[in-house]
Amino acid sequence: MFPISRRSFVTASLSGLGAIPLRPLSADEDRPAHRPIKKLIGWGTDVAYPAKVQNTIRQVEELPLDGIVLSNFSGKKAGKDFTFDWECFGRQKFNRQDLAPMIQILANTKFKRFTDNFLRFTVQPGDFDWFDDFSAPLHNARLWAEVAREVGAKGW
Repeated sequence: MFPISRRSFVTASLSGLGAIPLRPLSADEDRPAHRPIKKLIGWGTDVAYPAKVQNTIRQVEELPLDGIVLSNFSGKKAGKDFTFDWECFGRQKFNRQDLAPMIQILANTKFKRFTDNFLRFTVQPGDFDWFDDFSAPLHNARLWAEVAREVGAKGW
């Protein structure tokens, strides 16, 4: 390789600078034609209980949000208390009958301003190994997706 002279280096650098536009680029040129609208979703333990939200929906919708993450879907299965959104990613399969009271509450909650609501589906701690049978959590995920669609939630 041969040494480059200072003069060649300066000439090459200045000609490279000539390729840079002198006017600032407009911010609109970089933006896609349709940018997604950003939404603000509330996720907190103070308003997330479905029954509480149903009973106080008009006050809850006064919050400066576009939607909320609903959680604490509690019920009884074979006489034992459970919280679906914390036990859904485990070995136990749930069915619609187990969740019927919560589904009814969600279906009867009349959201007006909150258009982007989600149902919580916690994927930890999980009580199995990655190489174990995943049929129960997959079943629960399908069930929860059906419920989310049915009650008008954006997802889980």
